[in-house]
Amino acid sequence: MSIHDDIALEWADIDGQGLIRVLNTESFRSGFVMLVHVGTAAEQVEYYQEVTLTQNKLSITIPPNDDGLDHRLAHAIDAALSNAVD
Repeated sequence: MSIHDDIALEWADIDGQGLIRVLNTESFRSGFVMLVHVGTAAEQVEYYQEVTLTQNKLSITIPPNDDGLDHRLAHAIDAALSNAVD
């Protein structure tokens, strides 16, 4: 496992799996709202992630991409979630 310098520390780069980030949520509903922002970011980048939503956790896995779309999506998700909180 390694962390890339160009993405936030919350993202882990797991060899063979991609970029992974786990977010704690206050509730299933708040996690669902976050998921909408994540989906919007994916639509903008046109690259898609795998998500798992439980009662108090949202897990995001972005598959590896040789063209850097995985990192572009991670940045877009970070920005979307930051704007959602502001």
